[in-house]
Amino acid sequence: MSASAWRHDRRLRSLIENSLDIVTVIDAHGTILYASPSTRRSLGYDPVAMAGESVFDLVHSSDLVRVRDFLASRVSRAGIAPLIECRIQHQDGSWTRTVPGDISKSRATICWTTLPCTPSS
Repeated sequence: MSASAWRHDRRLRSLIENSLDIVTVIDAHGTILYASPSTRRSLGYDPVAMAGESVFDLVHSSDLVRVRDFLASRVSRAGIAPLIECRIQHQDGSWTRTVPGDISKSRATICWTTLPCTPSS
């Protein structure tokens, strides 16, 4: 890796690891491949332990169909995704409203960025 590429990689990693946004990389089936450190700050979960878990286990049952449709649409075509709102369960059992967005250009994985909005019932 060149020195320039290494510096770019280091800056990008620092942005992801220090962001308030939750950055989650998931596959086409909803399996979490990576969760950023902000997952612990925002939702109480250990980001390393989340690898291999299903993102659908965290989504409120009333939002599940909409989130599954969102992910299916992301797998079928790359590009700018429409925004949706859903509720994600905090480790303490409470619900947090989120607006996930896909910033990836790949159909094999989805880079789901989420900024928690407010606690929800």
